[in-house]
Amino acid sequence: MYTANIPGMAPRTHISIRKIPKDVIQYENMHVYMSIKTATTFDHRQQPNFGEYMIECSKYLTESKSEDILAPAREGDTALRLELAIRYLSACGTRRKSADGALFFLDMITDPKNLEYLAGVSRDIMAKALSCTAFAYYDKYLFLPEAAETIEADEVQFNRPKAPGDPILGNLYLAARYADASARRGFVSPAVLDIGFLVQGLSDQVRINLTQAPRFRVFQNLWRVCNDRQAEILEEERQRRRKAAKAPNAYICAAEGCGITGEKKAVLRACAGKCPPDLKPHYCSKACQTKDWPRHKPICKPGAKPSKSTALVLSDMNKLRLDEPGALLTLEDEDLDPREGPGCSIDIPAPNLPGGKMHIISQNLSPEFLKQFRNATHDIVSTRAADGSGSR
Repeated sequence: MYTANIPGMAPRTHISIRKIPKDVIQYENMHVYMSIKTATTFDHRQQPNFGEYMIECSKYLTESKSEDILAPAREGDTALRLELAIRYLSACGTRRKSADGALFFLDMITDPKNLEYLAGVSRDIMAKALSCTAFAYYDKYLFLPEAAETIEADEVQFNRPKAPGDPILGNLYLAARYADASARRGFVSPAVLDIGFLVQGLSDQVRINLTQAPRFRVFQNLWRVCNDRQAEILEEERQRRRKAAKAPNAYICAAEGCGITGEKKAVLRACAGKCPPDLKPHYCSKACQTKDWPRHKPICKPGAKPSKSTALVLSDMNKLRLDEPGALLTLEDEDLDPREGPGCSIDIPAPNLPGGKMHIISQNLSPEFLKQFRNATHDIVSTRAADGSGSR
């Protein structure tokens, strides 16, 4: 799952579920390990294939136990220091999760005071370590004050200094500082963008432009890459809407109340009847087509009112029912990425987020599951609003 929160837009969450091969060993918290690794050590435009990367990570964790890579990491292997940091952040291969445990190894790569460790650090490792350090402080920011006692104990254990000033804002400041350093080196990971968008989003909530505050204003590289990515997302949305304007029905399930939309035209299937192309409805499932048939029937089969006897004869001869909708025609989409299937999407209620909703996108969850998820979330929100518990 990957979430992008763009100020002024409803958050977009991408959900992906894959079938895991039987021979792939799944270690505890391996999914968190993979998520953090893809968020911090890959460019946001070059994310790995999930299935292939799971196999790769499982094999690497099998061959490189944490206790076996600890000594070479301490002796100067910067790649293994970065690896141990990610394991501490994910609690995969370590006794427990610890952002300060991760920062203990990351400082060996990024802290200028450790001059003996800076020699021999590649540009690639340095950029990824800065991205990972930003994520570690971001993690501390997210879990305060709930995990304050654990974090304070880790700071003592790993001899880590406390964040400057207020610990919550201090950790966010440090996250932005390292994200800016990563961006300055030309490495823009999903974590770097998430941190920048978080600060921009907080500016809207507190009605203070934090990006122009003296403490945050210096991070011009971070604000530049965030603005560039925001411009790209807006242009992608404009292109999607231009395509949808040419064939608006092709991207929205025609069944009333469904709410499923297609990120690509191939997600929804068109009615295979003789209805005019500009009026041809598209559906996410056969169930939605059947539900919408009474409304669409006059358009698809105008004037077709055969007698019951005629319908019965045709039904017996051709196994057809004239009072039911026809087949669905799958449409091709020339822009479809062959590495991924078409994505269904739906809006779910989220009162505390911009716009009061979140846009869920999935490559492989069924439309029915997404609708059930939407309805269940709506029921929870309604119940909490009714009993006055809000969003707690």
